[in-house]
Amino acid sequence: MWMCVIRGSAFLWHQVRCMMAVLFMIGKGEDDESVIDLLFDVEQIKDRPNYDIAPDANLILSDCGFDDVEWTNDSLAADVETYKVYQRQFEESAIAMCLSEVMMRQYHERPGLKEGDKALAQYPPIKQQGETVQWEEIVERVTKARKKQRPGDEVSIIRRAVAGKKREIKAEGKK
Repeated sequence: MWMCVIRGSAFLWHQVRCMMAVLFMIGKGEDDESVIDLLFDVEQIKDRPNYDIAPDANLILSDCGFDDVEWTNDSLAADVETYKVYQRQFEESAIAMCLSEVMMRQYHERPGLKEGDKALAQYPPIKQQGETVQWEEIVERVTKARKKQRPGDEVSIIRRAVAGKKREIKAEGKK
């Protein structure tokens, strides 16, 4: 288990999870420390590279501090409620861990699949990713792929359903 204290005046959405994910990649040997400087180079990396962010379940916000503000909490009721939350989370985690163990046993029985297999890695190291793909490019590719699957059918299923209902209403009105 690791503990990391991060202090700042403001954070972006998922910023801490992204920071921790990079540190975990370095710790696992998937990348080296120089990737941190590379990530700060906005000329080389214009968008966030592809990598999984750290899971939220493992990150705990233990304290918030503000200049010139003191927080006090002497309420036993609040402590009991907090304990109940942690107890529920512990129980849910224990169940999830048991389910994961069952699934892992099934995969360990499969030939050619083993823990730590490099072929199972989802993303290449950040330095090897090259340019990132813009969101607009992804949307364009998906749109083109869907048009190939359904030639001439460029209307979404929701719009087709609404149009069909309108036709049914018009037909009923003519009767």
